[in-house]
Amino acid sequence: MSKKEKQQKEEEKKTKPNKPTDGAFRQQRLPAWQPVMTPRLVLPSLFIIGILFCPAGGLLWWNSNKVDQIMINYSYCKQYENPVYMVGDLFDYQLSDSSVNMSNIQAPAYSYRNESTFLDPNWGNPNNLSVPRCTIDFTVPTTMKAPIFMYYRLTNFYQNHRQYIKNFDFDQLLGDVVGSSVLRTSCDPLAYSEDGKAIYPCGLIANSMFNDTASNLTRVDGDQPSTYIMSTNDIAWPTDKQKYGPTKYQTSQIVPPPNWALRYPDGKYTDEYPPPDLSTRERFMVWMHVAALPDFRKIWARNDSDDLPAGRWRISIDMNFDTLQYGGTKWIVLSTTTSLGGRNPYLGIAFMSIGALCLLLGILFTLRHLIRPRKLGDESYLSWNQPGGGLPTNKRAPHLHNEYLFGLALVFYSASTALALQSYCQPGYKPIAGKDLKLDLGALNKEFVVYQNTSSEPGYISIATQVNICDPLPIPEEPKGIFCEKGALICRRTIGARKIEDRIQELVVIVQNIAVDADDRLKPEFRPIDENADPTKSGFQYILTLNGGRYREKAQSASITLECDESQSRSERAKDPIVVNYNENNHVLTLQWKTVFACATKLDEKVPDHKDDDKKEGDKEPVKGMSGIGIFFTIVLVLGAVYFIGGAFYNYKVYNARGRDLIPHVDFWADLPYLIRDLFAHVVDSVMSRRPGSGGYVAV
Repeated sequence: MSKKEKQQKEEEKKTKPNKPTDGAFRQQRLPAWQPVMTPRLVLPSLFIIGILFCPAGGLLWWNSNKVDQIMINYSYCKQYENPVYMVGDLFDYQLSDSSVNMSNIQAPAYSYRNESTFLDPNWGNPNNLSVPRCTIDFTVPTTMKAPIFMYYRLTNFYQNHRQYIKNFDFDQLLGDVVGSSVLRTSCDPLAYSEDGKAIYPCGLIANSMFNDTASNLTRVDGDQPSTYIMSTNDIAWPTDKQKYGPTKYQTSQIVPPPNWALRYPDGKYTDEYPPPDLSTRERFMVWMHVAALPDFRKIWARNDSDDLPAGRWRISIDMNFDTLQYGGTKWIVLSTTTSLGGRNPYLGIAFMSIGALCLLLGILFTLRHLIRPRKLGDESYLSWNQPGGGLPTNKRAPHLHNEYLFGLALVFYSASTALALQSYCQPGYKPIAGKDLKLDLGALNKEFVVYQNTSSEPGYISIATQVNICDPLPIPEEPKGIFCEKGALICRRTIGARKIEDRIQELVVIVQNIAVDADDRLKPEFRPIDENADPTKSGFQYILTLNGGRYREKAQSASITLECDESQSRSERAKDPIVVNYNENNHVLTLQWKTVFACATKLDEKVPDHKDDDKKEGDKEPVKGMSGIGIFFTIVLVLGAVYFIGGAFYNYKVYNARGRDLIPHVDFWADLPYLIRDLFAHVVDSVMSRRPGSGGYVAV
């Protein structure tokens, strides 16, 4: 690079400091792919989706209806010392047997009394508390097939606050002794007690654990009372048990969380009432999986082997968790399951709805395609090919129709001539004798159209200069008189437009054939202006003279200055030439053409392939840019992959997770169908202004 060129670049950097570098990424020239939505692709896709989704949704819906489920709201039990029947809003039966008459089912009844011991055998009562115990009698209409799952359901309880979600210490749960700074960072404001002892387990999640305790089920309508045992074993995932361990703290170093304190003497751990072994507390493990929505359910107990016979059953629940103080409710849920999970009809309905919609759209689009088919790439639908440029009549104006003329000049029927390619456009052309240099003007072997528009009330005039310096322009056979002469390389078409009764009418007024390859009239002359300059650098110029045209019995010619411009890229489409002027005296059309393809290269140098927008028969399909929707879904797909892969790696490294636990936020994804169902039910209840009342009951 010469000193002068360096100075020019430095001056350009000073005058244009924000000019981006000429790279594929910065200049948005990266290759992209965009699918073409043809009827042959779209219609089968719609029918395939519909055919697959409808049966799948029907299977999910049918399978969901095979699940039996009983839900009972016992939030208001402490208000009734004597048994009362619940009103309809406080319980819900969802049964697979449609023959059961729900009106004949005896409503659940509940009442409470104070006890001196807890139902949980691991809990003592050193402070002699009165334990409110709710007794619920309910009917099981039909035998519920094993396995039977017991859940608790909480409403209006928000576990999705950021501070709440992060308020625990993993190492402490694993049993390790954690430093004060780390513990305060993880668990404040429940890291240390007022006397400076560590809270174990620390954090808001552990402190707010749902601590109601349920008994086994007892049958009350038979001659011989029977018990249906519900087990708290295997309610947590096997990998959860790897996250918890016996604590290594000394008993004197720790205190229980505030909400646990009443179960321990003076709110402290002792040798008689030691801290819990979290590796055996599966209900605690389940609780530590926070829920995404304020209405959620979590497993409480299970029985995998015994069916629950039909009859009247009783369950006792220690009411340690008060939901009424924050406006929430608590439910007990008994449910069976199937191979596809619990009761969730909304997933099947969603599948069937999407499938039916796809089938309907497929049928409608097929009828539309058969009745009024539309060919692909029909340019008549483009706005500039519509009358008045596609604008309403009252919106049309002369200065708004340049795009229409642009489209009108470009839309030709292909009838290419078979004349030979000009020598200077052939590969390996040597522009300067005696130098090992070559030019590749193949990228200019296409039609370029340059417009010059002039307003002329009540219309306008547009001069369209059509240029192809390598091959004759494509000229249709009919109609004659309004297109360039066959064999023309350069011609000017003057198009006039006038306004007639609020409409714009276009008319080709003049056709000037400037350069025509016929009867040896073209006589092309290609020469450099300064042979001593560097043909590979910007600013080097060639003069191309073309002849052969005639207009009004006058010979026409074109003088084209081709100038090397290294600022452009060979991978881009060649830029249009500039019409300098047309000399009426000597009938010469002068054009200036700055292009990188006028920069010579060495004979042995490989020239990058240029982008060819004018695809010919047999060429490969050009790479197309992605649409906005395609970019959006690509970003979503990439972010989803990063989320799942990165989350799995994080869970593996930090929590030593395995199997299903590798999935980030696996609880949320597992609960998502129920959350959607509960959200829908919540919206319906809000619209209908229904809420369970605390005072409605019928005395037994």
